[in-house]
Amino acid sequence: MLTVQPLKEWHDNENCNWLESGNYQPIRSTLILTSAATYSSSTSLFSVLAYKTSPDHPAQLTFDLAGLLCQATDPPGAPNPRLIKLAPQALKLPGGRSYPAAQRIRSGEHSTIHLGNSQIRAAWWDQRAGLLRYELASGEVFDLAPE
Repeated sequence: MLTVQPLKEWHDNENCNWLESGNYQPIRSTLILTSAATYSSSTSLFSVLAYKTSPDHPAQLTFDLAGLLCQATDPPGAPNPRLIKLAPQALKLPGGRSYPAAQRIRSGEHSTIHLGNSQIRAAWWDQRAGLLRYELASGEVFDLAPE
């Protein structure tokens, strides 16, 4: 079971008087899901970090799924982009719900990194629905619960 924690947001330039996100107030937002089970010696948290440095660039996304780490986009203006991308893969859950725009993160693909001894081998994510499915090295699969 995963429990959603309150969204955390903070600005890099806290001494600035600007009250907006953008060029002068880069913003970081983190969504954390805590797991009842421990899947890694380094962390049991599932998190998505969005770092927005400019209104002209998309946010940099970093996924840490209990030790399966994937930086989905390069920092804006990176001199040597690593071209780390999520792999599009439509997903249909057993309850019948379909996610044609789902993205897959799999160990060993797209420059993912394992931290510690993570058991997570793959995950599927949707921009609107969030974490849809994750798969362990043992083959056990956990799907988003139907509403």
